[in-house]
Amino acid sequence: MVNWVDPTGNISQQTPISFTVPAGQSSYTFTSWLRLMRNGPLKSSLTGKSFDDRYIGTWEVLVFVNDTMLVRSEFIVQ
Repeated sequence: MVNWVDPTGNISQQTPISFTVPAGQSSYTFTSWLRLMRNGPLKSSLTGKSFDDRYIGTWEVLVFVNDTMLVRSEFIVQ
């Protein structure tokens, strides 16, 4: 499971991940995306912003496997 935590500390989105690691394989790589809803053309032209202010700031991504957190990372949406 991937939890996308917004700048207010709330889980904005959750992405389930289903995979099986073959026997003898010591690592696994996957990719996950956060989907942000863009402002429509009218709102974007009035505000000059592509996204709502609620998306702007420091986010966290938390990756869990079998309910154990493996990765916690921060990124900034400007």
